[in-house]
Amino acid sequence: MHIFYTRSKLEKFCIESSGRLSFVPTMGALHDGHMKLVQSAKKEGFLVLVSIFINPKQFNNQDDLNKYPVNLRGDLELLSGYEVNAVFIPTATDVYSADTNLTIDLPTVASVWEGAFREGHFQGVVDVLSSFYDLIKPKSVYFGQKDLQQCMVVKEMMKSNYPEIEFHMVPTHREESGLAYSSRNERLSKAARKKASQIFRTLNKLKECFNESTLKNEKENINNAEIEIEYLEKISLPNMEINQSDIKSGAIIFAGYLEGVRLIDNIILGELES
Repeated sequence: MHIFYTRSKLEKFCIESSGRLSFVPTMGALHDGHMKLVQSAKKEGFLVLVSIFINPKQFNNQDDLNKYPVNLRGDLELLSGYEVNAVFIPTATDVYSADTNLTIDLPTVASVWEGAFREGHFQGVVDVLSSFYDLIKPKSVYFGQKDLQQCMVVKEMMKSNYPEIEFHMVPTHREESGLAYSSRNERLSKAARKKASQIFRTLNKLKECFNESTLKNEKENINNAEIEIEYLEKISLPNMEINQSDIKSGAIIFAGYLEGVRLIDNIILGELES
């Protein structure tokens, strides 16, 4: 497994692997959810490159950035076990060098939900991806459904700016309790992780029956689990607009706080258009 710490070192590998690279961008603190992305990328038959970079630009909260879990040694051991071909571990200075292209415009879908609650977050996402894509020139990229709005934003951005790169969204991988795998879960106590399983139960209940009464009851269940709701809503896809009709399409999305840790999740209704 090749490990690269600078753009200049990685560049030669990318040139030699042109047209044969599947890319999985991460912020480290890797878990089984990330490994599902790696496994999906490996199935394509190309070389797999994983980035580990805690992107400061996509944090609107300095405390959240400071507390983001770091386990580089464990990450590299995990990736080695999955026979990843290369890992890129750059610094912010290297990623955002003067010659990188940071003029990517945000699609409209970036303005709501996460875009509204986390000012600057999606601009940071597309900026770092633009820097990575320009350097790596991957054949395909892989993202997790847990970050559903991010997937919608990135997919739209790529249609306009990187149509040659194939976009893949991998279904959310969950712990046995139903809690979506997330690096932030490491900051939860054992008791809190048990309480957090209420989120997925609520999403499933609302998938079965979404109306004013059920939504009210499920919000109470979330509150009883000591989770502070930021939003819990039924939306259409890919525009992420509120859609409380009985049409079995779109998604139900959630964001909230438990023990000061921000958790997001979603469940898709029906088939999502490619």
